[in-house]
Amino acid sequence: GNTAVYLLYAHARIASIVRKAGRDMEGLPDNARITLDHPMELQLAKSLSAFPEAVEDALDELAPNRLCDYLYDVSGKFNEFYGECKARTEPKPALGPPEK
Repeated sequence: GNTAVYLLYAHARIASIVRKAGRDMEGLPDNARITLDHPMELQLAKSLSAFPEAVEDALDELAPNRLCDYLYDVSGKFNEFYGECKARTEPKPALGPPEK
């Protein structure tokens, strides 16, 4: 169901990716170029970009549950993304001719 445990599970996965990446996420430039190659990446990015509207809707309607619904939806999209697109913590290896 629509539970906090599901949201915490998505958060734990995200924290694990960040930790394994070994990068300071706060230190990333605001104008960094991001390439979304996979349809699941685009779907997740679109969902995340709807955050301001979700907050505004919750405030306008005095319905904080709408923000919870939005977060549950984002968690679902993240978990789909995570299952489909494994996060890499190392650069992709260069493809070359097979070794003899």
